[in-house]
Amino acid sequence: SAEPADRAGAAAAWREWIDGHGAEATWTTPLAPPPRQRGITLVSLYQQDRVLELDAEGRVVWEMRDVTKPWATQGLPNGHRLVVQYPGKTLVEYDAMGRVFWRRDNLPGFVGSVQRLEGGNTLLAVANPDRLMELRPDGTVRWQLERPGRPTDARLLDNGNILVALGREGRVVELDRSGKVLWSIEGILRPYTARRIADGNTLVTEEGGQRVVEYDARGREVWVFLDVRECYSAERLPDGRTLVADSDGVREVDRAGRARWLFRNEASKVYVRATRY
Repeated sequence: SAEPADRAGAAAAWREWIDGHGAEATWTTPLAPPPRQRGITLVSLYQQDRVLELDAEGRVVWEMRDVTKPWATQGLPNGHRLVVQYPGKTLVEYDAMGRVFWRRDNLPGFVGSVQRLEGGNTLLAVANPDRLMELRPDGTVRWQLERPGRPTDARLLDNGNILVALGREGRVVELDRSGKVLWSIEGILRPYTARRIADGNTLVTEEGGQRVVEYDARGREVWVFLDVRECYSAERLPDGRTLVADSDGVREVDRAGRARWLFRNEASKVYVRATRY
């Protein structure tokens, strides 16, 4: 995914290494598995200027206050947290102690989602102006694509394409890096987030319809959860349950719609989001 000149330089370095060391190189197999989830739920409370973390029992194990309007977040395997602060159009990476480790100010617009990629780059969905952006670790723009339709969520897929929720167009699309639409679901009432799950289905939060919907590859609804209010995030967990965050709080929901509450939003204010890492 690097620039052509960088790829050529890296390939040349590998060829030089193979020529000098390939004969005596040893292999270590199998390769290490990907890092396991820590089982921590990262919650952003936009109107309360708070970010907190919950353990498996829903107990608050970490909290940060006076975080100006936190919205999109991601917990990283090393214990760091990425937090988008909306009014200042700022992305901050906090270390495990809550100290600022890295930041990128003056983003071009409202950031609906953030995803740290392998290698250290960061993918953003930006609305008004509508675009997808990939930032290098130094904060410079490595790649961007103008994409009308109000992209509120973007996720890099294993196949190298990007899954995007387009709220204004009412659809979820899979794009290549040139912006070509390779797959889509139409007729969604303001989709806000979209997640491709292990079996190839796609989990969508439908802001306009107040639903969480799982679609199969043909765009057919295969699971729907209706008991939500102002829902802006949902993701499928490894055990098959779904983590749902809405204005009432954060809960895990099974296929039958039974909910296990992790956090109840006693303040009864909207704009709650959550993610598991």
